Amino acid sequence: YEKKLNNILKKITKQTNITSNINENNINENNINENENKNKVETHCKTLDSLNYCLEMHKVKNIQFQISEEIGTTSALYIRPTKPKFLLVLAHGAGAGMDHPFMEFLAQYLAHQKVATLRFNFAYMENGKKIPDRPKKALPTIAAAINQARKIARGLPILIGGKSFGGRMCSQLAANEELIGVKGIIYFGFPLHAIGKPSMDRAAHLSDIPQPQLFLQGTRDTLAEIGLIKKVCKKLKKAKLEIIEGGDHSFKMLKKTGIPHEETIKKIAEIVGDF
Repeated sequence: YEKKLNNILKKITKQTNITSNINENNINENNINENENKNKVETHCKTLDSLNYCLEMHKVKNIQFQISEEIGTTSALYIRPTKPKFLLVLAHGAGAGMDHPFMEFLAQYLAHQKVATLRFNFAYMENGKKIPDRPKKALPTIAAAINQARKIARGLPILIGGKSFGGRMCSQLAANEELIGVKGIIYFGFPLHAIGKPSMDRAAHLSDIPQPQLFLQGTRDTLAEIGLIKKVCKKLKKAKLEIIEGGDHSFKMLKKTGIPHEETIKKIAEIVGDF
């Protein structure tokens, strides 16, 4: 598990072109000054320290559970901090699985907020496929994850939610089935419409959900125009909208802001901890 965390940090470092030995030519080429680079490297080092701290202080358990005989089994990762407030069943987005850096950092920062998480792979991701599961496969997977959560919750309240596609599938399940014991739903970037095709059609079922709903949305999210998501939430009786100013669909900020992605993920974890 520690190797996974180190690999994640390496990917982040590569993506942001940050290395500890950047020479003057590279700095000029990328228009990054030396002091800014050092600050970002220090930020990643502190993040690694934080993740290692989580490994020591929180219970981490790899789990395999069966979705159904037809669909098969999938992998999950359970992180339980000391004295947790609730357990969040956390579904990944369409393009990456439960080990994606966003999911990893989110789970760890949630642990700091005393929120336990059970994140899992949808069947297509577990089997190395690229095309996301249709609802007839995705929804039973979430239902099976909820059943698994009930087994390990030990009395904790259970909430469900997910990144983009994962959150949308959670909403469809909650709108169509009575989820006994599920106390709320959290959307980490609800995909309200396709890019460039603003619409509220995907929100039609949200009014059928009895649980409280928390929407975390960036103002630069191309999959949910902020004006439209405001209208959606205003119509819902138990909805709360938290706007991340400057965030895109993954809550990344523009480079000119100087705000690291991890900092924004930490912020949304704090919001969830208070939900």
